[in-house]
This record gives sequence, C-alpha cells and structure tokens, in this order.
Amino acid sequence: MPTLPTAVLVHGAFHGPWCWDRVVPLLDARGIRTIAADRGVGSPRRVSSDDRVDDRITRAAIEEAGGPVVLVGHSQGGRAITWAGVDNSAVRHLIYLTAVVPGTVATVVPPSSAAAFVRTDWGITLDLPAATAAFYNDCSPADIAHATARLDGQADTIDRSTPYERYGWQQVPSTFVVCTLDRAITPENQRACAAAIDPPCEVIEFESGHSPFYSMPDRLADLIEATASRYAE
Repeated sequence: MPTLPTAVLVHGAFHGPWCWDRVVPLLDARGIRTIAADRGVGSPRRVSSDDRVDDRITRAAIEEAGGPVVLVGHSQGGRAITWAGVDNSAVRHLIYLTAVVPGTVATVVPPSSAAAFVRTDWGITLDLPAATAAFYNDCSPADIAHATARLDGQADTIDRSTPYERYGWQQVPSTFVVCTLDRAITPENQRACAAAIDPPCEVIEFESGHSPFYSMPDRLADLIEATASRYAE
C-alpha cells in the first residue's frame, strides 16, 4: 500500500496540541500519521512568540516524522510552518488554516477581537468572554469548555527578525483555507494573504469561524487527507 506523508499540526497563539483533539482521530482512521507540535515554552507554560524558537520546534516535529510531511499551521502557527518549510526537503505541502503568513500582508485583527488581549508584564493573557466570541463563535458549548479550560498566555516576542531570506511558500506548494465567519482574522485579510503568495496557492473557503478544528473537523480532516494523498509514495 502507498505511504502517505505525516501531517504535522502546528497550533496558533494561546493554544496547544489539544486543539487538534477532534481532528487527530479522524486522520488516524484514514491511515494518516499525525504529530502535533507544541509551541509551549517555559514554566508556567506560555505559547512562544519567537519565530526562531517556533522554527526549531516545528523542524523537530518534522525530524520526528522521519519522512515526508504536510505542514498545517493554524493562525499564528502559519508563521512557524512558513519558516520550517524553507530549504526542507521533507516538506511536501503547506496548509495555512486562517493563518498568519510572513512575507505577505499584515494581519488585521478586528477591534472587537483585539479587546480579548490583555497586556501583562510577561506577555499577553486573554479576557475569556471576548476570546470566546473571537475564537469560538460557531463552536459547541462542549468545545468552548474544552478550549477555555486549556488556553495559556502568550509570551512576549523575543526574536521576530526574519530567520531566512526566503519563505517556505516560495519553495513548497501551498493551500490557504479562508474561514468566512472568522472574527479573529478578517476574511478579507485572509484573502489578501492568500493572493500575495507567489507561486499562487490553492484557496479553499470554509464557512467556519476561527476554529474549524472544532466546528468542522471532518471537513478539515478531508482536506488534509486529500492533500497528503497527492504525495503518496
């Protein structure tokens, strides 16, 4: 039987590998191995805002896979997969899931979502009611409870200088998933990011909020499976 690439899943800000809990079993059932990278650093755990740290974490997950991979980056995780895709022969495809994409356009956060971010002396924490409205507006109460019990703070940026002179999307085929009900990153901004990727990326639209791993895990798993199947060996 053909072997499919491993799906390396990279979470966004404030989240952790747990955000993929609904997707991983669906991919397992399809015969797709998964590795969920953990961008958490320090104790107490905070999510990294350092591009070089995120690059190392994602590359370590790729090395753990031991073969071809498809990288999936949600939200801020789009930064990590962009850098980890540079000059990396194991990477077959990048999937940007309502993601931040370095080298394209600035990310626009609506004012209502920006109200969720609370500055502290060590980074950023969240106002939970505002964060729930921004991140999980189309999610079930059970999924909202699952997420809000696990959210962490975001560490201050240590190094946001460009790690490389190139971007992964310049070297590796890519897909951008626009989430049309997203209240954390505007759909217009997502489309602008996708349009700035060159060579052109595939653009797919989900009628979803910012967290399709909760609101439509089956469709997300279908997309990852279809993408991985292109690179069966």
